[in-house]
Amino acid sequence: MPTRVLAPTPAPGSPAFTGWMVARATSILLALAAVLAAQVPVRFTLGDPREHVRQIQGSPTLIERLYSLGIERWSWGDASVTFDPGTGQVVGWHDPARALRTTLRPSQRARDSVITLGMPLGDVARLLGTPWAITPAPQRGQLLLAYGRNAIRVDLASKRVNGWRRADSTLRVSRTDDPAAHVALGASPPGTGAVRRDVPGDAVPVTVALDSIRDRDGDARLAPREFGDVSFRIHNPGRQWTAPLRAQFLHAPELATLAGTPDTVWIAPLAPGDSADVSIVVYTPKAAHDPELTLVVWSGTTPARHSVRIPTTAPVATATPGAAGPAVDAAPGAASRNPDALAVIVGIDRYQRMAPARSASRDAELMRGYVTRTFGVPDDPAHLVVRTDAAASGSELRRLFDERGWLARRVTDNTDLVLYFAGHGAPGSGLTPYLLPADADPAYVDATGIDLHALFARLARWPARSITVFIDACFSGLGRSGLPLVAGARAAVVSIEHPALLRRNMAVFTASRGAQPAGDLPTHQHGALTYFLARALQGQADDNGDGALTVSEVGRFTEREVRRASAALDREQEPLTIARDTARVLVRLAPPRR
Repeated sequence: MPTRVLAPTPAPGSPAFTGWMVARATSILLALAAVLAAQVPVRFTLGDPREHVRQIQGSPTLIERLYSLGIERWSWGDASVTFDPGTGQVVGWHDPARALRTTLRPSQRARDSVITLGMPLGDVARLLGTPWAITPAPQRGQLLLAYGRNAIRVDLASKRVNGWRRADSTLRVSRTDDPAAHVALGASPPGTGAVRRDVPGDAVPVTVALDSIRDRDGDARLAPREFGDVSFRIHNPGRQWTAPLRAQFLHAPELATLAGTPDTVWIAPLAPGDSADVSIVVYTPKAAHDPELTLVVWSGTTPARHSVRIPTTAPVATATPGAAGPAVDAAPGAASRNPDALAVIVGIDRYQRMAPARSASRDAELMRGYVTRTFGVPDDPAHLVVRTDAAASGSELRRLFDERGWLARRVTDNTDLVLYFAGHGAPGSGLTPYLLPADADPAYVDATGIDLHALFARLARWPARSITVFIDACFSGLGRSGLPLVAGARAAVVSIEHPALLRRNMAVFTASRGAQPAGDLPTHQHGALTYFLARALQGQADDNGDGALTVSEVGRFTEREVRRASAALDREQEPLTIARDTARVLVRLAPPRR
């Protein structure tokens, strides 16, 4: 056996020794990196916590808390993960494009080469891999796994297979168990008629009736955006078994179902005198008057039909330009609180060297209610700053907005930031837009104002998850009355657009554009943008009735309503919305209660 000769260590201080040390250090760092990489999880599975999923998949583009269904859903495009809102653990997922890094932990060795009744969940994973969708049904103690067009049902308590629906031959199953497995899942095996030998070929009539309507409030009446579980009971009153039954839901346009909900289901054959319940989750995107839902059940070629009117609450009032409308002081609640949110609200009515900005301080107090209730920002000094009139001085605004100011010290990559300003704006040198503090001098805008372009650039550098800016001010040099801030001055056309606004997570809403003034509504004692922004956040901008107000919905509503109300006052004013991601959800409203 040849003797292994180790290379001698170079002499310290020599060039060879330096190279040897670098090589040794590099090998140690590579080994350490490999160890650390092995400790970082690369996939998530059932039972994993939210933060584990976030660490692997990244932050979701949408978080939905569906209280009526008792689930929380995180979405990344068409893919989604479902959590138990109580434990925060993964209970299912939907991943048609295989974009999620999911896994279903397999057994070390599967006992069977085909799917059988009673097979452990780990054996299913060993044979078939990770399903593209897992749908929990905790009320029935079941878990549904989707493989292609096939479905396998697992008992939650025992984690064993207790049924399946085989749509094609890619699902290899036990021939002996196949008929019983389909009956258990309420489906008919492909290419077969009756599942049981004692089921007659001829149709056996069945009856259909409404069983229950269950909603979050427990009043069996659906408010707009409230989910309800509607259940029908199918009964076999005859003396023979039925064939497998096909049931189809038909609903009015005013009713909507959850994405991916099938409108047709199979029901296992019913014995004489037996009944089966089928249910569907529906909601009304907008106010509707008792929309109709119908269940049609085919026994052979004979249909049984039952229609029911879903009781609803009173319609939601809509906005009427110039009318008093509902009180905007009543800010609606958010679907959930947001402990990661920060907000700065500034309203300046009384200026030291300029005409007042009528109702601007009232606007700030109004928006405080919407920021805390509707945006979910905690109402405490660590998360919310409100400055009005003399308290909104130049030095104070710089302390809040500067590179190392109050906001900069608190913003993290989880922060949802909301900024609101009501007052005067003005053009500086080169027509740069400036926000004017309470002690600003309109003759020295560059020296005493807040450079809006510089503020946008600063915001874009911060690592916030989202940034939303509302500015109820114009930058033409005119006040809310339409008169110049400086005697003899003429209105200037100023653009607030800036390259920083190309950042995907930023959205800016301004009261006017070009040389237009940002006026108020004397009858409401609020700025026009602020008043209709409040109406929008009350839900009146919710075009599709899903309870999620997007940038585009709020922008369209405020632009339309401010333009109409201003025209009635013989004034030209049209708000401007600047955002790259107009589909971003600004707020998610809690379902209304009766």
